[in-house]
Parts: sequence; C-alpha cells; structure tokens
Amino acid sequence: PFNHNNAADPADRKLGIYHWTPDVADYQIRTQQLTWQMGGLDDLNSENPLVRRTLRESHAHWIKQIGVDAFRVDTAFYVTPEFLHDFMESRDPAAPGMSQVWRASGRTPFSFGEGWAIDKPGEEKGARKIESYVRLPDGRAALTSMINFPLYGTFADVFAKGRPPADLVYRLASMQRVHRRMFFLSNHGVS
Repeated sequence: PFNHNNAADPADRKLGIYHWTPDVADYQIRTQQLTWQMGGLDDLNSENPLVRRTLRESHAHWIKQIGVDAFRVDTAFYVTPEFLHDFMESRDPAAPGMSQVWRASGRTPFSFGEGWAIDKPGEEKGARKIESYVRLPDGRAALTSMINFPLYGTFADVFAKGRPPADLVYRLASMQRVHRRMFFLSNHGVS
C-alpha cells in the first residue's frame, strides 16, 4: 500500500498509510516524534493495521528468502514500543511477527534499536526510555536490544572529559537496576 502517498488524492488520504504532517519542528514533542515527517520523508502511520501487516510481510520475506539474521531499527524512538512489539511478536497467522518467522526458520530472533538518549550523572530518564523499547511496562517483549547511549555518554564523560569515576560506577549500577538484558555500547553513528 506504500504507493498511496498522494496527499491530494482523497482515496490515499482515506487509506491513512501516511501521516500528512509537516517536518518535525521540535523533537522534544512526542506527537511530533511519532507522527510528523523527518527531512521531508513521508511518515508511515505505524498505528494503521495495514501498514503493520505489510511491514511484517515484507520483513518476513527477507528472513525466509534471503536468510536475514537480525534487524537494526534506526530511530526507534519515532515509533511506539507497542508498534515494535507487534512487529516482533504478532500472532497474526497470515503475517506473524519477526520472532516467530526467525524461530520457524531455525534461527534465534534478534533485533536492536537505536534511540539517542544520554543521561546526565545520577539520572536514568534516557536509560528508562531505552528499556521501554526492549520490554513494555506489562513485561511483553519489544526489540531484543537497544544501543546503550547513556553508558556510551558516561564512558566519554569519565575517560575523555575528566568526570569522576563515581559517575561510571553509578551508571553501571543503574544498568543493573534498569535493564534486563545486554545492550550495545556504540555504533557507526558515534565513531
């Protein structure tokens, strides 16, 4: 359905495949993060059941036909954790979640997301937001993992900027409280 992106066509607007919104003006406003365009790119309506099913079908093709072992979800914060739960864990027999597709092919499900969040010393807000993309508040799974930017930021603060080592001790203890699984520390975007 992704070719239905003509905002002037009433039929395309009715399908609701895309949000018909301007570019994000303020990334601190959650509604803009979730429903506005980035850099003039059409923004998929990830709450639309047709969009969700089509994305599952498309990505399942890559797993079944090509043998893709994992997915990296860029800018994960610009969809809801519930969308990612559906993407990974949907029980729709016609278009199951990626975890089921991987298991059916004999592979272990693996996905990780990127969401930029650096916490100041003694804070966990970003870490908790990152964790919400791995595990929903009710315990249901979303992505397998996320990049741990708060830890990355603390390493940079302590080893490159002279912050006290106690900041790193705090961050490591915080990780044990906040996170339930292993996280990546860095990626190509911060090298």
